[in-house]
Amino acid sequence: MLNPGNLTGITIDQFRLDEFIGQGSMGIVYKAFDNVLKRTVAIKLIPKGGDTETPTMAEARKRLIQEAQAAGRLSHPNIVTIHSYGETDDFQYICMEYITGKTLADILEEENILPVEEAIEIIEQVLLALDKAHQEQIVHRDIKPSNIMVLPDKRAKVMDFGIAKIPSLSMTTTGTVLGTPYYMSPEQISGQKVDILSDIFSVGAVFYQMITGVRPFEGETTVTLAYKIVQVDPIPPRILRVHIPQEIENICKKALAKDPAQRFQSPLEMLEALRAYKNRDKTGKKPLVDTTIKSRVAPLDGEQTVAAPIGEERTVIAPVTIPVTAEPVQPKAVEPPPVSPPPPPPQDRAQERPQAPKPKAQVPPAQPAKTTESRLKALTIAVSLILVMIIGIVLVIRFAKSKTQPSLVPPSETATAQPGSSSVRTTSRQTPEGLDRLVAEAKPLIQGNPARAKKLLLEVLAQDPDHFEANFQMGRLMTFEGDFLQAVLYYRKAEKVNPRFPEIHFNLGYIFMTQGEYDKALQAYESCRSLHPPYLDEVLTNMGFCYQKKNDLIKAESYFREAVKLNPNNMIAQKYLTAVTQKP
Repeated sequence: MLNPGNLTGITIDQFRLDEFIGQGSMGIVYKAFDNVLKRTVAIKLIPKGGDTETPTMAEARKRLIQEAQAAGRLSHPNIVTIHSYGETDDFQYICMEYITGKTLADILEEENILPVEEAIEIIEQVLLALDKAHQEQIVHRDIKPSNIMVLPDKRAKVMDFGIAKIPSLSMTTTGTVLGTPYYMSPEQISGQKVDILSDIFSVGAVFYQMITGVRPFEGETTVTLAYKIVQVDPIPPRILRVHIPQEIENICKKALAKDPAQRFQSPLEMLEALRAYKNRDKTGKKPLVDTTIKSRVAPLDGEQTVAAPIGEERTVIAPVTIPVTAEPVQPKAVEPPPVSPPPPPPQDRAQERPQAPKPKAQVPPAQPAKTTESRLKALTIAVSLILVMIIGIVLVIRFAKSKTQPSLVPPSETATAQPGSSSVRTTSRQTPEGLDRLVAEAKPLIQGNPARAKKLLLEVLAQDPDHFEANFQMGRLMTFEGDFLQAVLYYRKAEKVNPRFPEIHFNLGYIFMTQGEYDKALQAYESCRSLHPPYLDEVLTNMGFCYQKKNDLIKAESYFREAVKLNPNNMIAQKYLTAVTQKP
């Protein structure tokens, strides 16, 4: 197998390979020097396999040629420039513009969530690049964060046209799926013909992730992921982050419409919508661009909003539908404009990148067809039903075996777990490091596979009932499932181990607040406040909300003012401050 380091220093044609940059399944990239034109370039090359060439290598060579043909036709400041294509006895290569910066994937890995304004600046440039491609009848087909490079001066460049569709050359036929599944459009993941509207869907998926911190669609298998992309609407962005403006949510929804006819019909149309929002943000006037889609959007009338901590290292989980014990407040003219329901508690800062939440209300059985492509939807439903039948058979077999064999699996899914419970049996004792590994495995599964996460966490607690992280994560999991009583018990257990962890107090405050127990909520938020978390303005906003519900408008105004002073961009606090100061 070729060692990329062995090529450093050699010369291929006129290019001296100076530094290895990276390697993927479809090529190796080097920083190189052009000895003829005396400039630094990037060289993407693929070794020839000769008689031992594998299908993967052959596919990579075809894609390299296609990338040269596609991107080579495009000259645009937001597209990585392809200078030339070459071939030697040992290699095929393309010479392209050398740029420094980070991929959007790297940025999201570091920061998780980007401010809306910063996300818009990047997406605008991506849309300009796609507009240029659209003019040349080129469809990128693989828009994703790792294919968007952000330079130090904030310029964005689209790269890797390796699977682009161009009029003069087509490497694929209908029925073949190429691209990164998480960002594929319904028509692309179904193997149907794609056009620029497919790229717009992918841009919408990337934009969604930038402003919410999670991908719009997740699945443990490709089949599950494909079903969600084709049939299930993503969680509205404002449920994940209450500070996302309604206009931006509408733009996301329109870009991610299942039916291509419901999306923006060109990159420039989506670009116009984003710029209209920016202009409206400056003038205060409502944008004139239509960002609505025909599918139903849940009304916001009567909804309430409170602030939840956000930041570069913070994420939130989707709220579950729960009854609120406090009586609803009658709408008044002086109330702030309704925005969204109360957000859920945050995840801990050390958590790995979250997977998209899977609230039960968001994953219904197969829905009626939303577009005229009934045959495609019928096929999707049929495949899903077959999978359900297969799973049912497997479960029956496992159940039959369990009657004759002792179970070695902790019965965590069906048991009512209590903090410190030892009802979960394990096959062997774990070391403290082993328990920590189980918790680390469970954390990213809390939203994507809560049953598995619960099993792992209860296994840890069976051996170490005072394990702080396991108790805290169980509190999060119970909150996500709507079992607030159990959540409080687990959080209290974690609090006894480490009372100086602010996330515990914030999450307890959220639970009490949603249940209308405002005194308890204030006590929890005050404990969180005393620890000086980096999201202090959000804590103050929620405290102001609680005092407003207690009809103590003087204290409510005080907390809202303090929140706005700490963070002038906290629009929720500003709206509630305006409301309480306008009361007669």
